[in-house]
Amino acid sequence: MRKLSKMVLLSAVVAPLFVMGCGDDEDSDNPGGGATSNEGGDGGTSGKNTGGTSTSGSGGKSGSGTGGTKADAGEAPVGGGGSGNGPTTCDIDALEDGGAIPVDGDGDISEDTTLESGKSYTFDGQLRVLDGVTLTVEPCVKIMGESPDAVLGVMQGAKIEAAGTADAPIVFTSSKAAGARKPGDWGGIIIMGNAQVNQPNPQVEGLVAATPYGSATADNNDESSGTLQYVRIEFVGREIMKDVESNGITFAGVGSGTVVDHIQVSNSIDDCFEWFGGTVNATHLVALNCDDDMFDTDFGFTGTVQYAFGRAFPESAEADSNGFEMDTANNANIDPLTTAQWSNVTLCGPNTGTVPTENPRIGMVLRRQVSGAISNAIVTGFDSGAFSIRNTDLVPPTDIALTSSAIFGNESVYHSTNAAGDTWFEDQEGNETLEEAPAGFDCYANPPAPIPDEDLPGEAAAGFEAAEYKGAFKAGENWMTGAWISWDEE
Repeated sequence: MRKLSKMVLLSAVVAPLFVMGCGDDEDSDNPGGGATSNEGGDGGTSGKNTGGTSTSGSGGKSGSGTGGTKADAGEAPVGGGGSGNGPTTCDIDALEDGGAIPVDGDGDISEDTTLESGKSYTFDGQLRVLDGVTLTVEPCVKIMGESPDAVLGVMQGAKIEAAGTADAPIVFTSSKAAGARKPGDWGGIIIMGNAQVNQPNPQVEGLVAATPYGSATADNNDESSGTLQYVRIEFVGREIMKDVESNGITFAGVGSGTVVDHIQVSNSIDDCFEWFGGTVNATHLVALNCDDDMFDTDFGFTGTVQYAFGRAFPESAEADSNGFEMDTANNANIDPLTTAQWSNVTLCGPNTGTVPTENPRIGMVLRRQVSGAISNAIVTGFDSGAFSIRNTDLVPPTDIALTSSAIFGNESVYHSTNAAGDTWFEDQEGNETLEEAPAGFDCYANPPAPIPDEDLPGEAAAGFEAAEYKGAFKAGENWMTGAWISWDEE
């Protein structure tokens, strides 16, 4: 494994951008082609978790080495938590310059590479982690994209091991100074695996050579593409041309062995999170200021997500900037269907008090044979309606359950394009329409406070950690704390 301090740093080669296309139809777009920190003590074992708290002493839900000792006064604690390397706290804006990420002559990462804790790195153009190669990013690392062409692609068979901690996160961001940053400063992250998708030979657009992802069978559904924990991705995304865009982070055929928790995507010019098929599970996701959808699933995604918070830009020029946009595909009779399995979700629209004549903004758009179940959701503040259920006449039809959920502050329950009937939400178990926001709940406070003073009772959803309350947050508890979270808009 190579360490960057021992490498000659080469500039990344500018090349065509990775893109996952999302086109428009008459309704909207078509899909294209805890780690917990500890102080000293032993580091814990790595694996999927739903942790949102920090601990002190021994243990820790993530970590592969033994924890070090507490640093001298004035220094950050070291060891324990995360990858077992580097500090558990750091000033992410005051790191040593590590230069450009090293690449081979083709602009790729072609051998195992580690980005060292306490340093910031830059890259430009497409940066591919090749099959069989692992890119390790230690806690307390900042990676800056220098132009909209800067896209990190983790190819089929490659891995990214990026395990930060709450106070020593890994940040992917713009190379511009604070105050000058904006959505679209760099292109985003695309992870491509071999898990099942429901499209024949889907490919990432925009590469010099066609690049496939996913597979037609479930043989690789438990594959791992690595680890993403306590990671922030900001000022990101790019519209290459109409309906051809890149997201904050894209999971394309990614398997369930991949660990994904505590990820914030903010200030994205397109979707914050998008899944194209695959089986990867995730917890503790934050989608902030997405100019398109907060959470978008396509092509037979069958993973689960628990604890997700999304808040829209107050204004958007993007057509159909929704909270959820879930579908299976734009062609019928395919397998697997997208099975939405979500629990404990809070989706917040801007609640401007007017219904847009263009660019509708809807809480949940569920269409094109999507199935599965969503529970313990809060949907609020959407000017074009809380829900739009479409394509109920297909075989099989769009058929998804939404239970133990609450809505309030939307201009209407249903968007004008809604095929499920005017009592779809009201007829399902445990749902309620509130006349006003619960006490203490304010999505657009600074910082946001989407947390009620008292729990709205929910259900223990099958297949999820027991969390019997509506929304992403238990009353009085906020897992969006620490250095991995930023509310900056420029």
